[in-house]
Amino acid sequence: MSWNKGRIQAVTFDFWGTLYHNTEAAPIRLALLQEKLGLDGDLQPAYDYAHHLAHEYWRAEQRSLPAARRLDAMLDYLRVSVPPPLKAELVKGFEEALLEMPPAPVRSVRRLLEALRERGLRIGLISDTGITPGRILRAVMARHGLLSFFQYCTFSDEVGWAKPHPVPFRRTLTALEVEAPFAMHIGDLPETDIVGAKAVGMRAVLFTGVTGLAGDADQADGVVDSYDDLTALLRLLNGC
Repeated sequence: MSWNKGRIQAVTFDFWGTLYHNTEAAPIRLALLQEKLGLDGDLQPAYDYAHHLAHEYWRAEQRSLPAARRLDAMLDYLRVSVPPPLKAELVKGFEEALLEMPPAPVRSVRRLLEALRERGLRIGLISDTGITPGRILRAVMARHGLLSFFQYCTFSDEVGWAKPHPVPFRRTLTALEVEAPFAMHIGDLPETDIVGAKAVGMRAVLFTGVTGLAGDADQADGVVDSYDDLTALLRLLNGC
């Protein structure tokens, strides 16, 4: 296989379901809430209510709802008020819960990143965030020795917009100093990763190895379910 550097010059990745397996830190957050507020009973409905509001906010505004506002929604649902110092402690605990049960990287993702770096490609990350902010996701990546592969990371809580809004994609392209037609985005969600990347002129690959979503992949330039076959994936990225 020959590598044509005149084609793809940069590859960007989604985080959840693409670089990392999905992990749910809700039990840790709910246990913290019960401990600090002295509440009994099932708090899951409050958590689900905040998640629903976050989804509706994303649909309406294309923005991520941060931990502080999700906590406010949960407290409103529970009809509980807390003093500012305790709220700050809860927000910090919510944001950092993932560090207690960090997600696992997707199989062979390190080999892929190494192969891309060896070929001189610029590597970026474009990720939406929920309760867990970008600073924590960077810490997770650093723990696994993956953060150093990335020249630039864009997180929705830091940039102010969530995929498929064009700002996260365009800001990453600018930081990587590459034009959209020469960049490829890899992600697991057609409605955010594929739609957003294609809208700004990038090429896009749908990764189905974690979430298995492939039914709405019409806009994708390709679909892969594993990073094990690096040769096939690199050919796809290069358009060979």
